[in-house]
Amino acid sequence: ATGIGVISYVQSDMGQEAAYGFFILGGVCVSYGSASYLANLVLLRRPMMLSFSGAMLSGAAVLSLGLFWVCAISLYIGRLEVEIVRDDTCEECKDKDDGKSEK
Repeated sequence: ATGIGVISYVQSDMGQEAAYGFFILGGVCVSYGSASYLANLVLLRRPMMLSFSGAMLSGAAVLSLGLFWVCAISLYIGRLEVEIVRDDTCEECKDKDDGKSEK
């Protein structure tokens, strides 16, 4: 879903709005998958005869993947917001500069 969000952002203005929905959908999928894996890891540690350190290592791997996903989306959305703000700011700067040059 996150990849579709990135592709849809590039396509058009409507795609830019849809991209945020896909990012949220991707976040729901990552969160649900991570939570279910961690819950199953806790519940099945004894029947699977996993050591505590092995379970902690698996849990840390899942949490780090979730963290990497959050960082990537934050950077991407931050880049989008910077582009949007930069475009708005430039238009405002041009209007201000035009007003100063007329005086």
